[in-house]
Amino acid sequence: METPHACDRSSPGEDMPGGPGSLASMDLETALTRRAWRLALVVPIVLVAGAGLLRSAWPLLVPRTPPSIVAPTPAPVPVAVTSDVTFGTLSLNGHRLHVPPPQTITLRQGVNILTLSAPPFPTRSCAILGPVPDAGSGPSFTDAPTCGVSTSSDDTGASSYTISLTLSGDDLSPALRADARAAIAQALAARPPWTE
Repeated sequence: METPHACDRSSPGEDMPGGPGSLASMDLETALTRRAWRLALVVPIVLVAGAGLLRSAWPLLVPRTPPSIVAPTPAPVPVAVTSDVTFGTLSLNGHRLHVPPPQTITLRQGVNILTLSAPPFPTRSCAILGPVPDAGSGPSFTDAPTCGVSTSSDDTGASSYTISLTLSGDDLSPALRADARAAIAQALAARPPWTE
């Protein structure tokens, strides 16, 4: 006698291990529906648990950068500007100042360009870092040379700063230098002699 094959059975669940209602006797749609319900319950639980683990492990996974310490910007200080000429136009960062040297200015944060235009002398410019000038440092990325700064302190320890824009006869062309010397000689000759 021949044994019937599982596919040849006439009714579902007949002669099957587990009897009616077992997985073997369930139709495909019922099995998939039960599986979908199980997944619908398990997936959110897994997601919530994973999110909780990620949240607690996040500080270990991403290195923290220490907060940067920003040094406070020093307050601007008055800076005296002197020259051996007391005429012409003095400009700071392209803005014309009201009077020629000597005068007091305040430097802004960063690079400052100081310019003295006193014809017949050539225009003299220099660069300095502010707001507190430093005699030993200057910007190296400008066309202007670094301003010479002198610093002095009074009895209380307060510092004062001076920038000197020096001009001399050597800054003049040979013809202008000769004319200046002749004008000085003529002015001296016109003075009465000194008597004691």
